[in-house]
Amino acid sequence: GPPPAPAPPPAAPEALSARKAPAAGVGGGSPFSSGGPRRSVRVGSRAEEKIEEFAKKNFDLPRESVISAVERKGGRVTASDAAAVAGVELTEATKDLNKLASLTGGALEVSRDGDIVYNFDANLRTQLASQSAGIKARELWITIWPVLQYLTKISFGLAIFASITFVYGAIAVISSSSSSSDRDRDRGGGGGGFEYRGGGPNVFVNFGNPFDLFYYRPYGYYYPPASQRVGPGGGGEEMGLLESIFSYVFGDGNPNAKLQEQQLRAAAAIVRDNGGVVTAEQLAPVLSPDKPPSAEGDDPVDESFVLDVIVALNGQPEVTSDGSIVYVFPDLAITAEVANDQGEGYLPMDLTYEGSRIIQEEEIPFSNASDMNKIIAGGLGIINVVGALYLGTLLRDPYLAYKVGPPLAQTMRGLFPWLLTYAAGYNILPLARSWVNKAKNAEIETRNYLRALWAKHAAKPAAQRKIRAAKALRPRGRVIRSSDIEYSSARELDEQPGVAPDAQELRSFDQRLGSGAGEGGRASRRGASGGDPNKKADKAPERIRNRW
Repeated sequence: GPPPAPAPPPAAPEALSARKAPAAGVGGGSPFSSGGPRRSVRVGSRAEEKIEEFAKKNFDLPRESVISAVERKGGRVTASDAAAVAGVELTEATKDLNKLASLTGGALEVSRDGDIVYNFDANLRTQLASQSAGIKARELWITIWPVLQYLTKISFGLAIFASITFVYGAIAVISSSSSSSDRDRDRGGGGGGFEYRGGGPNVFVNFGNPFDLFYYRPYGYYYPPASQRVGPGGGGEEMGLLESIFSYVFGDGNPNAKLQEQQLRAAAAIVRDNGGVVTAEQLAPVLSPDKPPSAEGDDPVDESFVLDVIVALNGQPEVTSDGSIVYVFPDLAITAEVANDQGEGYLPMDLTYEGSRIIQEEEIPFSNASDMNKIIAGGLGIINVVGALYLGTLLRDPYLAYKVGPPLAQTMRGLFPWLLTYAAGYNILPLARSWVNKAKNAEIETRNYLRALWAKHAAKPAAQRKIRAAKALRPRGRVIRSSDIEYSSARELDEQPGVAPDAQELRSFDQRLGSGAGEGGRASRRGASGGDPNKKADKAPERIRNRW
């Protein structure tokens, strides 16, 4: 091709910046932008970068479970350690560890085999909070969430009392506002327990005052016995009445909400205890198989229930010498040595184990409140809905505005749809939730039964032969110690292990280069005569650069 064009002569800094500005604008600016000064474009881009950096730094946060896993392992972990302890996917654990190292300045260490170890300081959370506003907000939310949850439950419990008070207060006001002649006529109207009054039956004339429930409430309704109270003289803990009302209507959540996390933790523990290779029979009791094992041990079975664990923990299927399929997890065979594991192993302590490791899901209870509090909560709902229905008949009276006044009548009629909706929902929601929980508990019972069958199947001779054959495919396990580290991001280049000779050569070259600069005239004369005194020295940094 043609020879390149000669370089332009040197120009003043202003001219250089003027020539370079359009090129920078063409490369990174809008195709519709003009050819004017690009300073405003560069400032705008920098502002956008700052906003993006702030959002990524403060709201793209590592998981709390990964942070806790790092603390449990003493601050020095591999990605597989974090995934096994936190119960998350291996790729997600790696991302969170990278975020954590970026935010806190954690060190990345590389072993001789190329394995990466993350090393964090003991004051990890303090460093994290000082670098990220999002972490501060999350820590604050974790602190105030129990308080907000408690206040929400208390407020809902008080709402039923407020609704009953308003409903029966309105009934009392409307009833007392009738004229004495109307009351006399109503008293002489008929016998029995039901009367027609104000457009609807008065079901409370011969059956007592509903407010008696509040006036004659036993002491234990609001204050449980001493044996059930927390504190001096109390040996247990019982949910209060207001919290019980919330629990009766909405329940107490799903006790198996973290089942997937617990399954990954238990599966990782089984894999590590077996040297990095397992069979489906070993994993089935802690997973969720949808089919029972075959009655005959040699028959093929559907092992698709292990696919989620294989993807999450970077496993791969292998075939043994006798044709059985086993699952190898090379990453879980690598761990970092720690001085003190503050955790209690990899298995969650809140699981149920029977003989073999088996995860038993808990049935979803209707409510964790005491039986007495549930009876009271249900009774309050019935009282409220009956009162609301009766109030609706009174509000149909065309003379209501004359009896209680237009403002009060308008207020009652405006609030009544909300009161009726609340009263109906208070009673319908627990019934619907009870039916849903019954169906879910039947599924939980089936899954627990299948896990027990697989645990029993794992003890059969055919399954044991498969487990023994899997041992031949164990990956090479490694415990990464401090002595195995070849590079650490916390050290300078000349402080890396095994780089001391090269570091001395670099310093010697710098000294020779500095001395050569001091003898500029002599060096230039030698250069003019064709000599190159630094040619030999230049080889040293080039060789070191190539090595690293």
